[in-house]
Amino acid sequence: MDILPRVLLFNVACVAAAFGGSAAALLCGYNAVACAFLAWSAGGVWYAGVMTRGANFRFFPRSGQRAMPAVHALLLAFVFGNALMMFWRFVTSPLRVLPGVQLIGVQKAGSTTFAGLLQRHPQLRGPQNYSAIAMNNEKEAHYWEGLYGGGGHLWSNSGTVYRMFYPTHWWCVLSQLVLKRQRVHYFDASPDYVHAPWVVPRMLRAYRNAAAPRPKFLLILREPAARAFSQWGMNVAMGAGPDGWNDADFDVALAWEREHHKEHRQRVEELRFELDRVLPANTLPYFTGSFVARSLYAEQITRIVADGVADDLLVVFLEELNENPRREMDRVCTFLGIAPLEDCTVVRRNVVSEARKTKMTPQQKAALDDIFREPNRRLMQLLKRDSLPKGWAV
Repeated sequence: MDILPRVLLFNVACVAAAFGGSAAALLCGYNAVACAFLAWSAGGVWYAGVMTRGANFRFFPRSGQRAMPAVHALLLAFVFGNALMMFWRFVTSPLRVLPGVQLIGVQKAGSTTFAGLLQRHPQLRGPQNYSAIAMNNEKEAHYWEGLYGGGGHLWSNSGTVYRMFYPTHWWCVLSQLVLKRQRVHYFDASPDYVHAPWVVPRMLRAYRNAAAPRPKFLLILREPAARAFSQWGMNVAMGAGPDGWNDADFDVALAWEREHHKEHRQRVEELRFELDRVLPANTLPYFTGSFVARSLYAEQITRIVADGVADDLLVVFLEELNENPRREMDRVCTFLGIAPLEDCTVVRRNVVSEARKTKMTPQQKAALDDIFREPNRRLMQLLKRDSLPKGWAV
């Protein structure tokens, strides 16, 4: 067969595998496999263009063209190497640990900064990239809320796919006994968890089915008006959210939430205890257009306490963490039963609204304070505190 038909046939197979494999992978929550097939497809098209001296590839120097087959071979080795690594993690997933610490939120309340402090501790580790091209940043697994398909999959009963982010039990024992390392506690810091009413029930059921100890829950809170504005800034910067407010001002976004969010909220509340149901796509606005809803902390804490985790929950305030990180991290370490963290320097991460140079107006702040004043009082009673940090409306 001539080189041109062979290359074309190879690329047809690559593209078919890319689309079919990616669709199946995303349905199963396999982000890395989807990336692998897409990379394979792109590499195949790249290789075909160079080998056939296509018009669109003539800008490559002749020496570069001769090197392309070797580059493509390396690309395929990389892709298949990652696929093999992922396959190994999947078949050994029953032998892998479930994380003992869950940082469940809140989004844009300093969860990335807080996770950075946790990762600095020698006894704490976040989720691992189970492939070098996985869409994961060693902080957020995003499994239980089902945005990537995992939370609604039948394997979520025992967290099979979720365990792929973490090491095996025998490696943990080996590192302690042979390598003389301290016991490591693994965590997941996915800030959407607290906002999704079905997450904690699904998570607790999976831990029970896997005969794993119940996790410890951490929750970081931020002054609700500032958090809501920061979420809006992030969504605008990312272009995430329903049409109608991506390029609009903050007031338009709040009006959109008042009009649409109640309907989506009622819909997802019905899913709370339907633990085997796949998350429908029409609940996505519940996550993206929820500026005020995510800041109603008392409501969310009441719900997860009703799930039976009151004794395993620690609430941290971002303002107090910034003011006295040593005191707050000592509280966290005592709660988790680990040694105190030596370096408690706070490094701000994932700052969005400041980068956009957009500030909340006094009128917007006053309007949000009126909304949050009563929920903040309920939060203060729920946490049995005499006061809330400076700047909170009570």
